[in-house]
Amino acid sequence: MKGQVLIISYYNFPDGDAGSLRHETFAKLFRTLEYEPIIIAMGKRKEDKEFEIKEFNTIKYTTLRIKKSGIVDKLKNYFGFKRRLKKFLKNNQLNIKAILLTDLPINAYLYIKKYAIKHKIVLLHDCVEWYSPEQFKRGKWSIEYIKKNLINSKIIDKNIKVIAITNYLYKYFNNKKISSTVIPVILDIQENKNYKKMIEGKKIYIYAGSPGKKDNLDIMLKGFALLPEEKINEIIIRLYGVTEEDVKKIITENEYDKLCSALKCFGRVKREIIMKSYKEVTFSILMRNPKLKYAQAGFPTKVVESMMNYTPVITNITSDLDKYLENKKNSVIVQDFSKESFCNAILESTEMTTEQLKEMQSLAHNTAKEKFSYENYKDKLQDLLKGESNE
Repeated sequence: MKGQVLIISYYNFPDGDAGSLRHETFAKLFRTLEYEPIIIAMGKRKEDKEFEIKEFNTIKYTTLRIKKSGIVDKLKNYFGFKRRLKKFLKNNQLNIKAILLTDLPINAYLYIKKYAIKHKIVLLHDCVEWYSPEQFKRGKWSIEYIKKNLINSKIIDKNIKVIAITNYLYKYFNNKKISSTVIPVILDIQENKNYKKMIEGKKIYIYAGSPGKKDNLDIMLKGFALLPEEKINEIIIRLYGVTEEDVKKIITENEYDKLCSALKCFGRVKREIIMKSYKEVTFSILMRNPKLKYAQAGFPTKVVESMMNYTPVITNITSDLDKYLENKKNSVIVQDFSKESFCNAILESTEMTTEQLKEMQSLAHNTAKEKFSYENYKDKLQDLLKGESNE
């Protein structure tokens, strides 16, 4: 091995969400370049031993979380992250060649920036989002919004190389003459011949996520409610991360009554359950507001997870999706951001034959394998480490 690469964030690795999954995949990518990855994050801490290095799927990691979980402890976790990170680096004699950062407290970010410059370590920032004020109750005064703006616009400079998840972010940093490259959502995509698609009978649609933060589940459900009653009787809508109470808050009573026979709400479940469901269902669904910055800057992981499990997505175009999705080939494209257009796309999907569905499922998986397998980005990452990027 050439040395260690530290992947540092405030994610709950290995128990977290899309960010933790991206860390795991980047760890695998660094291994293909003969580096030893170590993930430093904020996963659950069960033992009393501080900063113990463990393994998850053969990847080394540690947590900087303090064991307690009260309100005071949450503040200590956040504001003490820098101190604990500094202690970890001091206590472990590592041959660090690069550091990849994603989401850290500001003081920790500034510390690592100085540390990397002092020790001549390549410093990378994995830029995966840029928030919109509409996502938060306090709008532009939200602490998370202010923090993200500060990191993206001020703290990231020419001392840092940027991995941008979309062209929107790449163009921003490239215009500032910051060494950058684009690496979209990447996953370890395996051939899966054991998936059991329910093609005959009712068509099944899946949504998995947290509506209201990024995804417009209201548009999707209102679109379903526009379907003729006979069409609603032919479909099942599986909602993960969503309860019946959540649904009732975002659609009218009449819309709920019309859809209730088709709705299956599962609430929050483990990722493994969602992946199993992706293998079974006919389509996944997603709608995001293309006018908002977050929808153009970020890249929906759930689209790639769906496609890798042979499940085409029904969605409108945001982010870089137009570079990967082809209407009625590996997906069904919703023509604009409205419940009417979403309804039309669902109607199109209900009319597809078994052969059309099988072809679309195969093309969806092939797209995932060709465009989102982490191995395909080995050269891009190598070039960035050597300072040979910009695209």
